[in-house]
Amino acid sequence: MHHTKTTIFLLFSVFVSLLCGCSDGPTLYPVKGKAFFNDQPMVGADVIFHSTSNTAIDEVKPAAKVDEQGNFELITGGKTGAPAGTYKVTFFWAGKQGSKGLGGDAEGPGKNAVSEQYQFPDKAIIEVAITEDTRELEPFRLK
Repeated sequence: MHHTKTTIFLLFSVFVSLLCGCSDGPTLYPVKGKAFFNDQPMVGADVIFHSTSNTAIDEVKPAAKVDEQGNFELITGGKTGAPAGTYKVTFFWAGKQGSKGLGGDAEGPGKNAVSEQYQFPDKAIIEVAITEDTRELEPFRLK
């Protein structure tokens, strides 16, 4: 009897999930890249990809954090990868601490060390296309 109840419950669960059309969202493709400022890795920078076709305020945006070598890997909604599409790319970076004279240092806490053309989607000059074949982006070299 216990085995029958378990089987019925499992079948019901599968049926309900098929009926409601539940999905895990769009297909995500693993995408890696590199980010540099004046040829130095943008350690700790946030890289955010803004869809050019879906501009909803609540859209989950692919994003990443740059490591010590300048590498990053996109994550969307807590899952590795990004949906296919065209994106404007923005950056938030406090700068390389203690690097006075190299450029890229923000003017105080919470300030962005990059110029407006890299901060805001409507002013962004970097645009990339992600397809199912995209695995590695060309390095971003900010000045």
